[in-house]
Amino acid sequence: MASALFGEDFLRRLEKLRLALVRSAGSRSEGLRLAGARGGTGEFREHRNYAAGDEPRYIDWNLYGRLERLFLKEFTPEHEGRAVVCLDCSASMGAGPGGPGKFDFARRLTAAVAYVGLAGGDRVTAVTFSGGDARPLALRGGAQGLYDLLEFLERARPAGESGLRPAAERAARAASGGGRGVAVWISDLWMPPAAWTDLAAATGRGADVVLARVLSPEEVAPPAPGALILVDSETGERLRLDGPTTSAGYEAAAAAHAGELAAFAARHRMRLVCAASDRPFEEAALELLARGRLVERT
Repeated sequence: MASALFGEDFLRRLEKLRLALVRSAGSRSEGLRLAGARGGTGEFREHRNYAAGDEPRYIDWNLYGRLERLFLKEFTPEHEGRAVVCLDCSASMGAGPGGPGKFDFARRLTAAVAYVGLAGGDRVTAVTFSGGDARPLALRGGAQGLYDLLEFLERARPAGESGLRPAAERAARAASGGGRGVAVWISDLWMPPAAWTDLAAATGRGADVVLARVLSPEEVAPPAPGALILVDSETGERLRLDGPTTSAGYEAAAAAHAGELAAFAARHRMRLVCAASDRPFEEAALELLARGRLVERT
């Protein structure tokens, strides 16, 4: 893949991230999966020839030692683990001087979370959303599923207004089922508190929900004191703020919004983690997975 966003370097970074998770969990890589996406493997059914893109952890190495051919073990399905990762593609995700970097950072985090699910054998769905539109992609297992995911995210662009409901409905369906599921929302979550109710849709169907809030550096701490012009990236409305306390006022309002969001998440038993987009990707992804309690041993 030639893209600088999801090129070979990024794939190597994903693998380093996976190895770091293995070390921190004290487990073999095939023993890691997304927490909440609890499934299982039923009874052994039969062997079949291994094909490129199949999940390597199901290779029968004992049979390979005798026949020197690769065969895959197939099992009677029990309850599959289910995970859905939702990426906010509204205009606010790409707005401002740090917007492009913020959106790329969010796309990389989306890929990292979905990758952990795919590597653990979970059924993973990726969803991109903005306004009244939600576009899902049900991922296949193995290497092909990862490449399909990266191409899907590569095509995503920030545009339009915020709108959670269509994505929330798809997330609730994708995360529910026979086993317990997990829904991960990756967004700046700048929408009004009244809109947050949709984020809890998956909890009503027995799924765990993690809110991963991504902000650009200037959203975390605005520039030096002075006049600020705030622009609503989704409506174009502009508001000029003057005076020496402008930056402090913005920080106070942003802190109040964050406090409301944290209280909302706690009421609905959702886990909330935050990341600034100027942090190193591996560091932020590890913190997201750890603080969101998204990884467990099987």
